[in-house]
Amino acid sequence: MEDKKIGPGREPGTRENTRTKLPHDYTQKPAIITSTHAFASGVGVSQNKALTQITLEAFRQCVDNPARSAKKDAPFFMVSSLPTRAIDKQKVKGMFSAITGDIDKNPIGIDGVVEIVEKLCPGGDYEIYTTASATEANQKLRIVVFLDKTMSFQDWLPAQRKFNDLLADHSLEPDRVTERANQIFFLPNAGGEIYKKAYRRDNKFLDPNAFLAGPVDDCSDLIGDDEPAASPTESDDDLSDLIGDDTPEDNSGVKDYAKALLNSLREAEPGTRNDTLNNTAYLLFGLVKGKQLDYGQVHSALHSAALQIGLEPGEITATMESAWRGAEPDTNDYSPPDDSDLPMLDPVDDANSLLFDKFILNGTSSKMEAQMLDDKFVLPGIALRGQATTIYAKPNAGKTLLTIYLLIEAIKAGEINGQNVFYINADDNHKGLVQKTKIAEQSGFKMLAPDHEGFKSKDFLKMLQQATEEGQAPNIILILDTLKKFTELMDKRVASGFMRVVRSFISKGGTLIMLAHVNKNRDQNGKAVAGGTSDIKDDCDCVYILDIVNDTPSKYLVKFTKDKARGNVVEEVSYSYAKSPGSYQKLLESVRPETQASTNKTPDLREVIASHIQAGTCTKVELIKSVMAETGVARRTVIKTLDIHTGDEWLNGDRWTYEIGDRNARFYKLIDEELPDIGDL
Repeated sequence: MEDKKIGPGREPGTRENTRTKLPHDYTQKPAIITSTHAFASGVGVSQNKALTQITLEAFRQCVDNPARSAKKDAPFFMVSSLPTRAIDKQKVKGMFSAITGDIDKNPIGIDGVVEIVEKLCPGGDYEIYTTASATEANQKLRIVVFLDKTMSFQDWLPAQRKFNDLLADHSLEPDRVTERANQIFFLPNAGGEIYKKAYRRDNKFLDPNAFLAGPVDDCSDLIGDDEPAASPTESDDDLSDLIGDDTPEDNSGVKDYAKALLNSLREAEPGTRNDTLNNTAYLLFGLVKGKQLDYGQVHSALHSAALQIGLEPGEITATMESAWRGAEPDTNDYSPPDDSDLPMLDPVDDANSLLFDKFILNGTSSKMEAQMLDDKFVLPGIALRGQATTIYAKPNAGKTLLTIYLLIEAIKAGEINGQNVFYINADDNHKGLVQKTKIAEQSGFKMLAPDHEGFKSKDFLKMLQQATEEGQAPNIILILDTLKKFTELMDKRVASGFMRVVRSFISKGGTLIMLAHVNKNRDQNGKAVAGGTSDIKDDCDCVYILDIVNDTPSKYLVKFTKDKARGNVVEEVSYSYAKSPGSYQKLLESVRPETQASTNKTPDLREVIASHIQAGTCTKVELIKSVMAETGVARRTVIKTLDIHTGDEWLNGDRWTYEIGDRNARFYKLIDEELPDIGDL
């Protein structure tokens, strides 16, 4: 194809197919300018570098001489001149001087797009170019139409929305991410299979007010003759390429779901941000492994969002690597329901009745009372029949162990029928599943696990709905271990939908106990905080936080603390269990209820320190750390106690001494007990 020169007065819609190298240093250091057409710009969406600006002329040069960069190093721009990726600042301070089209889905080719743009914006300057992932058969591209004035976000947004509407009316499928205040776009990149461009450069620009006011077919007044005088003037990632070329074509539901997850990450509160990053990365990487999203784009979007909320690069990398290792392939369909699937209301039969009369409960109270469950505990003191209860705890705090222990206690006491209990173990390895299944067989309740005997986690909600509709709810007690395997705790929309089904099940007499994780970081009072969005907690009847309150060399002491309740449940209750009993059966047998007095007893620091030395914790640093963890006593108090009782005189109160080792480290050891000399009797 013959190259054509471009400039004012040339044939409208001049097109080229070029792969020339970028002849200037733009990708390293964009020029800072002030102009009506100024665009915030940067290099590398995940590199968290300060943004600058580029001029219209520099933008055109990039179209003519595209970069050849990997996406992680590629230059990008925004249609606002404000050099920041913070969406709140763009909405307040951003000034916008272009409208854009992001055409990735079912593109018709650059020639066809040029004809549409020429019709919608006749005579106005524009730039159109293919993306790095475009192919001859699939010409993904970007459209940039320049405005004759800068506009605030509130004034610019209607014009951008209308442009997308018009593109859609002309058989294109624009991605609506272009309507976001901080949306970024990659500048032209010839690093792919093809690179094509089209443009008009007559220095005539679209009048957005006329564009909004006038009919589409009469656009003669939309274009101004001259560029207006310059007007004086802080993220987010372009997610349009999240879906890779080898993923399913109809994947808009996954894309929307991914964006919702990233938005939740950006809104994470201090103290929850790393935990939110871990959960978000786990879910998105599951979609990558399920071949629904592109790894590079997901990694870049996550890294950029995490930087925006203030996480450190090293912390981000470690968290994302951990999430990638743990993520499991997610092939679920996230498409929104079709309108045809929505239930239709029957017409009102009686002309004198009101629409809601058909749903009233009046006259059914006797029947409902007969079906009402007695207040019996499924987990003694904690979880009642006919309620939804969630227990939050950090990993390895004992939530599974104590749930099984309490469940067995309720079965032994005759409070519940074990044949109505379905424990769904979705958070265990094969050995653990075998051990717990044996315990279920011995104790008389039923054990289920995903991908065993045909059970699938993704079918859980459908089965819950079916059980509710068929009147089985009063005879079913379900335990979900853990909740994150059945819903998306960080997605308000998904979690809220999950709990709507749960509430229907509960309202018909069902019982559900959910085990979930707390946030990685505690609140300002040092208390554990429920993880995920508030939807689960808000829609539950009862919520408990399980936390380790004492950690001795031989056992754990844990406490259930009520966070929310409906019904006569305990405020708090404590249990202990052995640290290294051997088998899971012996671990279960080691569980003991603890009285309030034993839970709140002030520890004897001298005894605690001696027990740690005897157990093999010998250096000063290790002793201080382990004793603080067990007792919660301040560091200064532990050090003072350690020093007071150091020496060789038992009768003077000494209990240990130390030797100096490598690097002047103190290694403590207990001294022998010395009996007083009382003479002859």
